[in-house]
Amino acid sequence: MADPLNLAPVELELMQTLWRLGTGTAREVLDALPPERQVAYTTVQTQLNILRRKGFLDAEREGKAHRYRPLVSLDAVRSSALGRLVDSLFDRSGRTVAQQLVRTGALSAEDVDELRELVDRLDEETGDQS
Repeated sequence: MADPLNLAPVELELMQTLWRLGTGTAREVLDALPPERQVAYTTVQTQLNILRRKGFLDAEREGKAHRYRPLVSLDAVRSSALGRLVDSLFDRSGRTVAQQLVRTGALSAEDVDELRELVDRLDEETGDQS
């Protein structure tokens, strides 16, 4: 898979737009960006082509334009990026990541309850009674 940590902020923004759209031409991607985002059409087109070269997108000719589609899912990019972050900053410890998220307030009480439910379900599925 293409390296998700090799995405510049503008590339990530365009990928997120394409994940929302499913597919899109440079014009469709540009039009789907927030109105306050002042980006030139040629910049979007150039960045989409860079993402294609990096292996994040595929493109098919559609008239005079190209229709781009993601080759990697948002979940795959999230998993890969999180895995690398856990490995490099958290000594390969998911528990340390969770503790940091709780300590910094990044997880609400509702988030923690939802995580407890997920863990309980996983325990039931695996038969773990610890």
